[in-house]
Amino acid sequence: MSVIREIERREHLTAHEFVRDFLEPNVPVVLGRSFTSVWPALRDWVTPSNTPDFSFLLSLYAPATVQVADCDTAYFSDQKRTEMRFSEFIHRWRTTPLAKLYCKDWHFTRDNAYRAYEPPAVLSNDWVNLYCDLQGDGDDFRFCYLGGRGTWTPFHEDVWRSYSWSANVCGRKLWTLVPPGQNALFTDALGNWVHDLRAYDAERFPRLKELHTIEVVQEAGETMFVPSGWWHQVVNLEDTVSINHNWGNEFNLAYMCDRLQEDMGRVRWALRDVADMDGFDEYAQGVLKADSGTDYRGFAAFVDAMVDVYREKGGPETADAYFRTEESVRGAMIKIDAVLARLLDDPESRRISGLCESISAVYPPAPPSAPKTDMPRGPLKSTSEFAQDEAADVLDYLATSATSGIASTSVRQRQQAYGMNVLAQAAEEHLAIKFVKSIVTNSMVMLLLGSAGVSVLVGNWDDAFSITLAILIVSLVGFVQEYRSEKSLEALSSLVPNFCHVVRDGEASKMLADHLVPGDVVRFATGDRIPADVRIVEASHLEVDESALTGESEALAKTAERVAPAMGPQPELTFAERRNIGFMGTLVRNGHGRGVVVRTGAQTEFGHIHAMLQDIETPRTPLQRDMDVLGQQLSLVSFGAIGLIFLLGVVQGKSWLEMFTIGVSLAVAAIPEGLPIVVTVTLALGVFRMARRKAICRKLPSVETLGAVNVVCADKTGTLTMNRMEVEYLYSLADGLVDVRAGAVEAVEQTRSFLQLLRVGNVCNNASVDARGTAIGQATDIAILNCAMRIRHFDERERVERLAEVPFSSESKFMQVEVAADGDAASNTIYIKGALEVVLDRCSHVMAAQGALEPLDEARRAAVGMHADQLSLRGLRVVAAAFSGSAGHMVFAGLFFMHDPPRPHVDRTVSLLLGAGVRTLMITGDSETTAVSVARSIGIPVLGDHRGCLLGPQLDRLDDREVAEHIRQVSVFARMTPRHKVRIVRALQGAGDVVAMTGDGVNDAPALRLADIGISMGEGATDVAKEAADLVLVNDDLSTILAAIEEGKGIFGNVRNFVTFQLSTSVAALTLVALATLLGLPQPLNAMQVLWINILMDGPPAQSLGVEPVDPEVMKLPPRSKDANIITRRLVTRVLVAAALIVTGTMAVYVSEMQDGEVTARDTSMTFTTFVCFDMFNALACRSATRSVFDFGLFTNTAFNFAVAGSLVGQLGVIYLPFLQRVFQTEALGLFDVLKILVLSSSVLWVDEAFKWWEARKSQEATTEDIQMQSV
Repeated sequence: MSVIREIERREHLTAHEFVRDFLEPNVPVVLGRSFTSVWPALRDWVTPSNTPDFSFLLSLYAPATVQVADCDTAYFSDQKRTEMRFSEFIHRWRTTPLAKLYCKDWHFTRDNAYRAYEPPAVLSNDWVNLYCDLQGDGDDFRFCYLGGRGTWTPFHEDVWRSYSWSANVCGRKLWTLVPPGQNALFTDALGNWVHDLRAYDAERFPRLKELHTIEVVQEAGETMFVPSGWWHQVVNLEDTVSINHNWGNEFNLAYMCDRLQEDMGRVRWALRDVADMDGFDEYAQGVLKADSGTDYRGFAAFVDAMVDVYREKGGPETADAYFRTEESVRGAMIKIDAVLARLLDDPESRRISGLCESISAVYPPAPPSAPKTDMPRGPLKSTSEFAQDEAADVLDYLATSATSGIASTSVRQRQQAYGMNVLAQAAEEHLAIKFVKSIVTNSMVMLLLGSAGVSVLVGNWDDAFSITLAILIVSLVGFVQEYRSEKSLEALSSLVPNFCHVVRDGEASKMLADHLVPGDVVRFATGDRIPADVRIVEASHLEVDESALTGESEALAKTAERVAPAMGPQPELTFAERRNIGFMGTLVRNGHGRGVVVRTGAQTEFGHIHAMLQDIETPRTPLQRDMDVLGQQLSLVSFGAIGLIFLLGVVQGKSWLEMFTIGVSLAVAAIPEGLPIVVTVTLALGVFRMARRKAICRKLPSVETLGAVNVVCADKTGTLTMNRMEVEYLYSLADGLVDVRAGAVEAVEQTRSFLQLLRVGNVCNNASVDARGTAIGQATDIAILNCAMRIRHFDERERVERLAEVPFSSESKFMQVEVAADGDAASNTIYIKGALEVVLDRCSHVMAAQGALEPLDEARRAAVGMHADQLSLRGLRVVAAAFSGSAGHMVFAGLFFMHDPPRPHVDRTVSLLLGAGVRTLMITGDSETTAVSVARSIGIPVLGDHRGCLLGPQLDRLDDREVAEHIRQVSVFARMTPRHKVRIVRALQGAGDVVAMTGDGVNDAPALRLADIGISMGEGATDVAKEAADLVLVNDDLSTILAAIEEGKGIFGNVRNFVTFQLSTSVAALTLVALATLLGLPQPLNAMQVLWINILMDGPPAQSLGVEPVDPEVMKLPPRSKDANIITRRLVTRVLVAAALIVTGTMAVYVSEMQDGEVTARDTSMTFTTFVCFDMFNALACRSATRSVFDFGLFTNTAFNFAVAGSLVGQLGVIYLPFLQRVFQTEALGLFDVLKILVLSSSVLWVDEAFKWWEARKSQEATTEDIQMQSV
């Protein structure tokens, strides 16, 4: 071999001179340092002594995976390539420099805008790489080489005859170049070439000595340009770092490339749905490189390959369908053929022409394309689909630019196509219409209206007025509650930001977010709310809080990179997986970025939730349904009985006017117009009592519904857990694991390894506490800072000077700070914390007992990994920490284990709920591991196999029948979206369950509204969640639900007791009149006396039953069935027994007093008073359906005592006051008469007491038998 000449070196070179003197003649050139003097890499990657800056490189790329070649092997084909962490490669390079390890072809960043390097200006006009940058593949053409002295690159030619340049960041290299045309001199008989020009087999390569070469030493900062077709070998003379770029020649393809750039994009876009792209992109990129050289035949091969690959991967049918439907491919081919025909007189172009002709023969030509517009290329895709596209593809699809945005002239057209960026509100109904609807839709209220109308017809204005007043009170209370619930939609709109920063026509401005359209490019930074759903195209340490949407409090790192396609039959990505999507209304917690608007207004994810809220109707509560049924039943029975009495009276010859008057009185008495008021008052008092227990009920009927709840669907974050990270364990190799929650502060204070671990976590930390004591920063930093301050009682950062910081990012997965040492810059200390694998890979030593440093061998690494794995399975987050030792070693300090702790006593609450017959289900957007771990820690039963937890993607694959089967055995639902939560609630309700749903985020609002009881947390909940909920827990304490359920059961019990009392009185009154009519007796009660009984039945004595204190024993009762009627067999039995006693006793008095066949004032007074006293004793018996009045005390309900006393005083006035005697046709009774009446009427109480005693004894015997059977 002989060196024929030296390569020219140039410090100054214009693009014209480069083309004329080097590119077209196809000769190499060395460009001096002036061409790379502006590179950040030459400043950041190099130490002052011109050696690689390992610390800086590690701070950026430590966790990256690289391919490392072993240069000790003789030939290129035998060089072993080992995949390892970049940190491990640097460690081996520094510790074993003779190992000859060479990091080659490392694409160290996927950010094509990263300016650590850039081509020299004379090489920057590069259409191939510009095109590939737009496609997101530019990193395939830019790569880095790192290696120590003596490492080398085998003799080779750049692939596909591309041009290339290589710039030295540091170190010196020896290049051996071979001009084109000498291939026969360095190949053997089989066509194999020599791989090392320094050592070869002379017999195998006999002509190698005739080879003419060029040798040149490349200094640091210089750039070597190697033309197409030149073979070369490179040997590193020093530790080197170089950046290479395969470059395409645009200058002699200018006309062709201007057109191919667009057409190639169309071809790639049309091929985006190929089932299996493996190998296709690689081949296409290679052909692109070939096309950028001097051989134009490559593109014909590309077109052939495109067809072959598609037919091979997708099959003939797929290819046929493809060419039939994707007209753009055929159009692109025809254009390409025309360009090649003008450029080239080459037979190869006819192959393309023939292919196009054959396609056109089978499929008709495409119609003329429409004029080009500035609108998106098709219908808007979902955010999941946009997340899986390259940023350049999204920009192209939306016809916009990341730097200049859309043209303002296209805004109006886009707004007409996609609408304004607002959440549409339904047309607002007038308040009066809403109020009328609330009356018309209530069957009980309509029944009362009918009763009031009848009273007006017969001139009974007092009754008409009192009934109407009751209707107004009930309707107003209910209407106000319903009106407040509609505010949830308005609260949702408040999360959409008013203003945003947008780029249009290349200029940045601030504008109303309402005016955004798809294709707009917006900028956002810390503290901004994202104004629409955007595909992020630029991100710098960007972290977004999506808790309002997903319910998970941890801010998520965002990136501009495309997301890998979803696996499985469901292509939809979860919100957490859409790492390059910013959702409307979410908050930027850290960093800044830029994104292109992909969806606005109702089409955003927030818009979908808004639509779900509008579509979901709040279900009627069990009590409301019971009242509807009761009203219908009473209407039929009462009016039927009254009609029968009227007909019987008329048949017996009685005055029809008299019978009609009595009938109307009975109608008014029989219809329980006091029931709605009693229910309203009872519910309102329940609301007041619950408010004292820190639970605010927003909808009155919901109070009672709580008593029927048998399933509580609880959101994990903020409901079952504290919604804040907390350090649970510290771990060091020297002193093991310590639980810092268990009062181990003193032990930690006396342990050197733990103190050092806390020091690292404290110094390498950006959390802070404001003047109000509120922690600010990332959840992990806050947890570590709180732990350190609790144990060390001071902030270590106040005692050190921070010199530099590498912030945490999702790519590097660690944070690093450097703090100053006293007077010695070389002794500065580096502190690092982050992901275990990243930190551990950088460490070579560990702190042992008494602070001594020892090597971190494999056994110790395994021990660390074992502890991390064990606690990770329990749902704990692991954070590793390290620091630099005196000798520059990175020393492993230990691990922090943290989690979002369960709320205090939540396990007891879950247990008590289970004891009350209420299942607790966990529904969360978090991972399966974390969800199951938290569920088990708080006592939610979880099956040991896969059936114990259901994931969102799994739920998507189930039909409604399968979902109904799963919800019977699954207690944990993970990775759930708002739609999933709604589906779960619907499935539970379909199975007959009464569902309470807890939540605090916007994502919970649809499920909160759909559930029978929506329960919102108070302190951390969004306004949307609060407005959609029925119950708000002020103190965020789940145990409050227990009190609410107890209150609900008690309220229902009181309502049922009231109904029992009213029905027994109504039945007795109707039966009494009907019996007298059938027996041909004069009516025992006149109209005024019936109305007085009605006042007592619906007035204070009856209403005081609604304020009866809740019986604690109700929690032992199971939740009542959703389909259970308020009218049960047991209630009917009590009603009939009481009515029978009342009628029998009253008729006995009436008949015995009416001995002469004439009805006197005394007769009616005795009968009337007997019925009223029976009524009062019956009210006393109805205070409890199961317990004896003597068990809970005669005087425990003050309101009842005053009501009964007042009623009895009123009855005495009716009997003894002369003016009332005239009105009610009564006369005074003697003492013996009164005593006889009291003794007789008390029988209803004693019989009911006996009935309760018999039932209690029967229940006790059954329980004893069950216990005996279990013991056997």
